[in-house]
Amino acid sequence: MKVFIGCSAEVMIDKKYIDLAYHVSRMFYNRKYDLIYGAASFSMMGKCYDVFADDLFNSANNIYAYTVKKYEDDIENLDKAKCFIEEDCFTRTGNMYKLADIILILPGGLGSLAEFAICLEQLRTFEDNKKIILFNQDGYYDKLLEWYSDGVEKKFIKPTMTEYFTVVNDIESLLLETAKFEEKLRSEE
Repeated sequence: MKVFIGCSAEVMIDKKYIDLAYHVSRMFYNRKYDLIYGAASFSMMGKCYDVFADDLFNSANNIYAYTVKKYEDDIENLDKAKCFIEEDCFTRTGNMYKLADIILILPGGLGSLAEFAICLEQLRTFEDNKKIILFNQDGYYDKLLEWYSDGVEKKFIKPTMTEYFTVVNDIESLLLETAKFEEKLRSEE
């Protein structure tokens, strides 16, 4: 199984978000997932990489790091990742989506929001067998979810769109949603 973790590469964010990236990554690492992410060696993204790249653990997990030319200098710090430099952000996100089984969006900025929107639209349009999870730590995405509800109320967004993503607020709920999706995939084999 492969997880695409969308999250921040900003260095000035609160440590609680870095800690979240660590704990989430550890959970997926322990479940033998491969990591797909945005190819940064710092902040939340860097913490995800560090967990999967740590030599102290005999890992069979793979790391797939996707970036664009503007940020390619950082891949020299990702020696344990299979790195890809894409032409643009759309292609970058699309390739991460295609490779992933689960798309997890942690708190982040514009890049994370774009990844969520692109993946959600792709899943809605093509009904791929993937799971999108929005991690709403401390209500981080509450305003986005309010916007979404307003869009449903004003008929810009169909109410059925909620079938294409799940919102979780803690690691236990994330683990439960992940386990349910793994079971669904096993039952379809």
